[in-house]
Amino acid sequence: MNKRNEWLGIIIGFMGVAGGLVTVVASSVLFGVFHLLSGNILQLVITGLIGALLCFLRLKLKHCSTLSLVIGHGIYDALITVWVYVFA
Repeated sequence: MNKRNEWLGIIIGFMGVAGGLVTVVASSVLFGVFHLLSGNILQLVITGLIGALLCFLRLKLKHCSTLSLVIGHGIYDALITVWVYVFA
């Protein structure tokens, strides 16, 4: 499991108490803040937005599993590596 899915698993556990929108926002903010350790505010914002998208998909799509989000996150990370290699 990667760190995104650990956050998602912990926060979704609180969904019954807080509701879907609060779950998406809380998960995304916490995951974005975790990336603040790199010292890049832009990375915090982008990571939070990607986190919100993945969390929203997990909650709203009927057959969206955590495994599909793990794969999506891996593809996203791989594309960042390709982007840096091609354009840097």
